[in-house]
Amino acid sequence: MGVVLSGGGASGLAHIGILKALEEYGVPIDYITGTSMGAVIGGLYASGVTVEEMEAYFQSDEFFRAARGELDERYTFYFEKHDLDASMISLKIDPDTILLQTIPAYVVSPVQMDMTLLTSVSSAIAAADYDFDDLMVPFRCVASDIVKKETIVYRTGELHEALRASSSFPFYFRPLEIDGRLVFDGGLYNNFPIDIMYQEFDPDIIIGSSVSLKTPAPDENDLFSQIENMIVNRVPEELPCEQGIILRPQTDVGTLEFERATESIRVGYETTIAQLDSIYG
Repeated sequence: MGVVLSGGGASGLAHIGILKALEEYGVPIDYITGTSMGAVIGGLYASGVTVEEMEAYFQSDEFFRAARGELDERYTFYFEKHDLDASMISLKIDPDTILLQTIPAYVVSPVQMDMTLLTSVSSAIAAADYDFDDLMVPFRCVASDIVKKETIVYRTGELHEALRASSSFPFYFRPLEIDGRLVFDGGLYNNFPIDIMYQEFDPDIIIGSSVSLKTPAPDENDLFSQIENMIVNRVPEELPCEQGIILRPQTDVGTLEFERATESIRVGYETTIAQLDSIYG
């Protein structure tokens, strides 16, 4: 059984509820592929982080602060020392303000999220000798190389870097440079990596979880709506194998509405429970 998890920001937290329901009803998960938030959830799960641990973290104040780019006090000494800088002024934009829709370059500090991913998966990927096939669940995630205009599939290496690369939403988190390539959110070219699941693992049955949004047409003065439309807008999705199902949790949770994590998780769980007959069928 292969599980495919789409990107979708805060709505992608529905994947936690889906994994929870599959576990409760004994549905085996043999392989996972994911993009963006789907990569983060899938990568954590493949590393042995439990559904209960993910539920607790993604509904915590610690996560909400990380999503806003706020640094945990434990790391303040190392990361908030003032660098020598000839600049006369510096600007910090609050992601909760209306300026997010009008400023053409918006960056949230990824430091806290980087530290969380590193500490969550480092032991598991080291034990797997940095081979994603040897995690508790074989795993793939994707990112985007905008220079070559192609999808990058991560199979080996530092898992936390692959997860951050896959979830580097343009103008929200800084992109990463990995192996000399500047990489962005995987959703730019492949927001629902069902083809990667089929090509890499070829399972008999696929369960897809797609939380891609039907976003309205972007406003010419709203940079964020333009990026959101390119990445999370729903496109036609089809199963490449004869058996399987695509679950589509209807959360109505916006891409950055992380404070609604509880709602996303609940809807994912309820959607899966309601379609168990189709899954087993």
